Amino acid sequence: MTMDSSRRMFIGAFPDRDSAERALSHQSAHGHDKDDGNVVISDETRKRYFTSEGTL
Repeated sequence: MTMDSSRRMFIGAFPDRDSAERALSHQSAHGHDKDDGNVVISDETRKRYFTSEGTL
């Protein structure tokens, strides 16, 4: 497999949803597509903010 040295990874831990959304907005403003990253959340957070129809 060939690595593309122009691609970068960013990792962050955020205390709340607003902080995470600001970070994702910042990345978007700097040319990253929303599909360039992933979000990891706990089951508790997923149940609190997301439904089978989408976000609350």
